[in-house]
Amino acid sequence: MDLAKSWQSPASSNAFGGQVTARTNPQTQSLKNCDLALSMAIIADTMRPSLKNWLALLCTLAVMSVQAADTKRPNILWLIAEDFGPELACYGTPQVWSPNLDKLAAEGVRYTRAYTTAPVCSASRSGLITGMYQTTIGAHNHRSHRDDGYKLPPGVRLITDWLRQAEYYTANVKQFPAGTGITGAGKTDWNFAYEGKPFDSDKWEDLKAHQPFYAQVNFSETHRAFTAPKKADPAKVVIPPYYPDHPVTRADWAPISTNPRN
Repeated sequence: MDLAKSWQSPASSNAFGGQVTARTNPQTQSLKNCDLALSMAIIADTMRPSLKNWLALLCTLAVMSVQAADTKRPNILWLIAEDFGPELACYGTPQVWSPNLDKLAAEGVRYTRAYTTAPVCSASRSGLITGMYQTTIGAHNHRSHRDDGYKLPPGVRLITDWLRQAEYYTANVKQFPAGTGITGAGKTDWNFAYEGKPFDSDKWEDLKAHQPFYAQVNFSETHRAFTAPKKADPAKVVIPPYYPDHPVTRADWAPISTNPRN
């Protein structure tokens, strides 16, 4: 599983501002023979690239891989953090300590033009899993359609359904090997009812025998209430411009900066 290489041409930049590097077959520069591998996929609940384009990219990679018999299809690992934005050291935010994520960004792709279409958990997740604007599919109200049987419009499918069609194994990982200290939340939290099984597995150990795979891991550590020891200085944290710069705001924001982001 190669998370440090991307799909575009050398030293190119994409629509989201990410600098990427590609690895191609020395015998040809044709896309058909590219050694496709997806770079890092740290996707947050409050900071998103264009949903439709991002999910279209995943589907395109998978479909092209099926069509090209001589192409090794990439495994796709999607890390999802709760209530998470660009407040990381790799984006220049002070009073944040995120060495592992910074390393992943340095070796993969760091997006500089990314936007949210619905900055709240369930609405954002509903858009991510479908690649659709939340207002288009009626999923824009937080925690809506929980018990009314509301379904997606005709023709709208989950990304996992598209990837299964491309012969991918899908997982929403909750269980990791003993001793890793990692537990996935296994969260879906969509504002619609889904009939069927959205993922094939919730176990990390199943992925080795089922490749190529699409696996997402949901982390809840960045969700309130925060449990990390206090480290950030409220007087030094950077308050987003849409919040008032007030001692109460700073006292509330400091734990967000300190919360585990490794």
